[in-house]
Amino acid sequence: MATYAVNLYSVILLLLVNISQAEVLHGYEDEYHLLVGGTTVNNKYQNHAHLRQKRQATAVQEYFADIEVLVNVTNESFLDGLKQFLKNNISYPLNVETNVSVTNGVLTTVCTPSGEGTQCKCENDYAWSSTDCITFGSCSGGSTDTCDCIKAAPPLGLYCQEKLSYVIKISFSMDREFVPALNNKSSPLYNQYKHDIEDAITRSYSGTIKGFQTIQVTGFRSGSVIVDYEITTTGTSSSSDLQAGNSKVTSALLVKGYTVDQSSFIAVVTDKTEFTSTPTVAFEGDTLTLNCVIGVNYSNSLWKVNDTDVKVDGRHVISKTANGTTLTVHPGYNANYTCIFEDGFVIYKYTQQITIQNKPTITSTSSVTAFCDETNDLKCCITPYMDYFTVGWSDGKNTLSGVKSTNNPYCSIYTPTSEICKSKSVSVLGYTCEIKTGFGAVWQENIYVKFVQMGNKTEMKIQSVSSGDVTTITCTTDIANNYNTSWYLKQGTGDFILLKPSGSVWNSASDKNEMNLTITTVNKLWEGDYRCVFSYESRNTTATARMNVYSLPTITVYPEQMKYECNSSVTSQVLKCCIPVGTETYTMTFNDKKIEPGDLIASQDQNCANFTYIYPQTCVKIQVITCKVTNQLQKLITKDITLESFKKTENEVLCSQPTYGVGQNNDIITTACPPQQTGTITVQCKSGTWITISNTCVLNAINDIFLKTLQLTSSPIQVQTLLPSLIENLKTTSTNLKSNITSSTATISSVVNILNTFSNAAENVTITKTELTGFLETVNNVIGLDSLQSWNTLNKNATDNSSSRLLQSVELFTKSLSTNSSFQLETNNINLKATKIAKNSDYNEAFNFNNTRVSGSVNIPQSELSTLPNNTLIVSIAYLNLSDILPLRNNTTNKEVNGIVLTTTVRGNVKNVGLDFILKNTSLGNPQCVFWNFNLFNNTGSWDDFGCNPLILENSTIRCQCEHLTSFSILMSPKEITDPGVKEALDYITYIGLGISMGSLVLCLLIEGVVWQSVNKNKTSYIRHVSIVNLALSLLIADIWFIIGAAIDPSTPACSAATFFIHFFYLALFFWMLTLAILLFFRVVLVFKDLGKSQMLAIAFCLGYGCPLLIAVVSVAVTAPGGNYTRTGACWLNWDNTMVLLAFVIPALVIITINLIILVVVIVKMLRRTIGDKPRAEETSTLKVVARCIAILTPFLGLTWGFGIGTVVAPDNKGINVVFTVLNAFQGFFVLVFGTLLDSKIRDVLLKTFSLSRYVSQQTRSTTAGVSSGNTHYRSNIFGQKKTYRLQEAMSSSNSTSTYSVLS
Repeated sequence: MATYAVNLYSVILLLLVNISQAEVLHGYEDEYHLLVGGTTVNNKYQNHAHLRQKRQATAVQEYFADIEVLVNVTNESFLDGLKQFLKNNISYPLNVETNVSVTNGVLTTVCTPSGEGTQCKCENDYAWSSTDCITFGSCSGGSTDTCDCIKAAPPLGLYCQEKLSYVIKISFSMDREFVPALNNKSSPLYNQYKHDIEDAITRSYSGTIKGFQTIQVTGFRSGSVIVDYEITTTGTSSSSDLQAGNSKVTSALLVKGYTVDQSSFIAVVTDKTEFTSTPTVAFEGDTLTLNCVIGVNYSNSLWKVNDTDVKVDGRHVISKTANGTTLTVHPGYNANYTCIFEDGFVIYKYTQQITIQNKPTITSTSSVTAFCDETNDLKCCITPYMDYFTVGWSDGKNTLSGVKSTNNPYCSIYTPTSEICKSKSVSVLGYTCEIKTGFGAVWQENIYVKFVQMGNKTEMKIQSVSSGDVTTITCTTDIANNYNTSWYLKQGTGDFILLKPSGSVWNSASDKNEMNLTITTVNKLWEGDYRCVFSYESRNTTATARMNVYSLPTITVYPEQMKYECNSSVTSQVLKCCIPVGTETYTMTFNDKKIEPGDLIASQDQNCANFTYIYPQTCVKIQVITCKVTNQLQKLITKDITLESFKKTENEVLCSQPTYGVGQNNDIITTACPPQQTGTITVQCKSGTWITISNTCVLNAINDIFLKTLQLTSSPIQVQTLLPSLIENLKTTSTNLKSNITSSTATISSVVNILNTFSNAAENVTITKTELTGFLETVNNVIGLDSLQSWNTLNKNATDNSSSRLLQSVELFTKSLSTNSSFQLETNNINLKATKIAKNSDYNEAFNFNNTRVSGSVNIPQSELSTLPNNTLIVSIAYLNLSDILPLRNNTTNKEVNGIVLTTTVRGNVKNVGLDFILKNTSLGNPQCVFWNFNLFNNTGSWDDFGCNPLILENSTIRCQCEHLTSFSILMSPKEITDPGVKEALDYITYIGLGISMGSLVLCLLIEGVVWQSVNKNKTSYIRHVSIVNLALSLLIADIWFIIGAAIDPSTPACSAATFFIHFFYLALFFWMLTLAILLFFRVVLVFKDLGKSQMLAIAFCLGYGCPLLIAVVSVAVTAPGGNYTRTGACWLNWDNTMVLLAFVIPALVIITINLIILVVVIVKMLRRTIGDKPRAEETSTLKVVARCIAILTPFLGLTWGFGIGTVVAPDNKGINVVFTVLNAFQGFFVLVFGTLLDSKIRDVLLKTFSLSRYVSQQTRSTTAGVSSGNTHYRSNIFGQKKTYRLQEAMSSSNSTSTYSVLS
């Protein structure tokens, strides 16, 4: 036995060593010599290792394979020993080496010589397949099924296969009554039946049915008694064999007392059919081919889908094959497919569930832009199942070849060639990725590619220019495209910065392959390296070039004007022409003589050329000497010196001074300022002395900053970048040259101009504490006590507003402050506190100045702050000496400013602010609270006490409370009434009348609702009342928006919304009045002969709301983008910048004119009919309607808006403004009276509906309510220009500021 083991182990070991070298096992041959039973034989084996299962483990892969070994022996006794050894002497699994083991071993096939041939017999439980039996011939002959022996050794080394067990389900019926016990498998009756039947079938089938193994009764059913049982067999029996066995069963059971219906036998075989599906994995759209093959004879075949017979149609096709049947389904779908073969009472049946896979996930390259100098891969990826598909590409005309991605095996790639890209530049080409299964399913993904060929050669045309020139820089590229274009500038060693168009300063234009940059006024800031960029998505082509900007210097000549006496002892005059010292080179010509650089004489900060002018011997009235300077671009600038001769008369007194020369009485001479200053000095000769009448000399250091400041709006650099350095420069300069600045009125004015430019430039940016500190330190330097004399000189000029503009600049500048925390800034003369305030707290800030007794405070109650966002910024500023600088231009009572000056800015709507002042001089009495009104005295500004009332507290403290309202008077007027008395009267008329008007309109709508069904008996009456209702509703909504606009911040987007709705609903008021007039016209003239009620209603609403909406929308669309839709500080249409107010005035004027014409036509029509024939009865009713309509239209069409037009024509006329305000404020009351209450039909309906006493009571209550509602304190500056001098108005607007003090 040991010999068998050694031999077997040797065979197995050799096989496994070979097999373990391959991941996938294939058939192979090898030869070796074995010593078997002491005899050396030549052994040859062939290995067939069939892969049965492969699964992924955690760290290794595990394989299960069937290994078949052929051993040639001459001694058959060896086989018996081998069988016993394999069966009894090996403990499975048998470990051969690490990770390799044998799970079982068995002898299957024995081939022996037989005559001249060979017979190969199978061991028990093994058999040859039907194919082998047919091919090589069965030893028993004839069978097409499996066989135990064949007549030849298969040349390919095939072996007997394990016999398969088949289950046949059979049923038959017995002539017995079915009882419930047969449903209970544990009942004695059930088990008796089961035992008897299984015994009879076993004895009957054992000798009849080949390969019969077992029988099991599975249950009983009713219908007599139907017996269900299953037999297991390894052979294949025909229906005749089964029928013979069934006859025996019938007889055997009859003996046991069971009567069986011989014809009731039915057999079903489910595992005898070979079922294949093509494709093995089917997808949506695939054609499904199902094939069934059976190895027995059959009489009929059929197919079922989900247990329903398949009918041949356009989708299903059934065809027969040699050994079976085929079902073709196009397209395939999810179902249980069953093929059935019938052979007498035996049914061979196989069911397979087919699941159609959904369309795979297909991802492809999105539509892309392909640049011709790049590799542009188009991808089409399929997950999962990539191996089931083929991927093709096309461009709509041609089939293209793709390649499998090396990075992703699930992707196919197609790469368009650069030649295609160039030929299709700026075109979009569609590519199709087509995925096929090969069985009918096809999917497509489209990829659109925009081919772009960028320019290869980009050039810039640029030239050097002089300051003040207009220049255009041009860039071109050789390939035209729809580029995005941009310009960049690099100054010095900095980075390139993007240039953003700035209106009149510079602009850019571009074409397919050209872009132009036009600079309207060049200055030194535009010097640098320019880069033009043609960009297309992420790609660009550029060109860079430099532009030099050459300045033109300021020429100063000494003297500019001079007179000399003819034939005097003085025969010559030294003339000078100077230019500032700088780095640029200039060419100077003085009196037509070229001045060489070496001839220039340095004088402080100038280079000067001297020229000695010899007075001519004969008197020349006027002689002009010209100094010419050209820069490197030959740009010329000149400056003239004018010399004038005169003859002195006897005893004439002349003015003589080296700087101004000689002059006669009343002569006026203008000369240049001293060195380090810019400007002129003008003097006049008076009684032998030169008197200065004008001095515009500004320190050069300040003038240089001023010139740079002027370039803020014409600079390529953003204000946010330039402003900090300019503010710091001005602060440093004003500190270092403080004494020089404060002693010069012109320099102070220049500083104010600079600060004013700073504040205007900061309006659209944010400033930090650092910039604000520098700004205030500059202001502090120019408002100290040492500057009072210069300020007094400036204030003596009635047209000079430098002091007012200085204050306004500070207020405007602080509005742009942005900070995350509160802080305080203090200087000698200024104390600023910026406070972040919470909603639930009061605002109280006190201001004191060292070494002084004066102080002040600002107080805002918590109730006012509750409406503001949390952490709202409030900025308050106290000025110590500003009161001495702001003039009392209208002071006729010898009052003086007796306190500090306080300014408060609140970003939000605050109406109640208290300001306390400690008086400077307690001996003065009769205090007044005043605010600085920037608009008084032709915008030079002055103190004003309108709307402000003082409250005297203890310890010489004055508290100021100010209020301000806005009237209807500027609804039509482009200007605002400035007379305080008239303005206050208009305010009160507006709000009292507004309350009465709104109450009246509500009452009007209620009355119309009550009488609606009773008065609308005909079309004319119906449309008339519709017009009245919509007219009243439009006016009511307009008044409501009037109040809303008064309560919101004019600088927020909500103000624009309020303006839009006010504009729209007041226009709707006009157009509904026009609708009434047109109704009157048709009622009297045309009588609506051809129009129905619905048509009339449609026309009315289109006219009443459609036209106003169109006008309002166009107005806001045209003006809002430029920020000029609303007035500054007021929620109403702009006049100063865009005159969009005309979009309200013109429709009003046109409608009034049309309505007046209609009135005239109607009156003439009625008079003409009255003079003629006597009116018929029905015409009498028409006359009454006309009279009523005329009474209604008179206040609507004439008085109110007629005076409104008057305010446009004469905005300063007090009488027109008062009348218009009264009529407009009470217009809702007029609608109630003339449009509703004067209608006799309405009165009759009301009297019928209500008792007289109840009617009177209700009317009284309504009127009272209307008056009460008018007693409101809404601020309504929505229709006027913002006045920062109104405390209430200032606190109601974002970034609004008011300046207050006390007069005594």
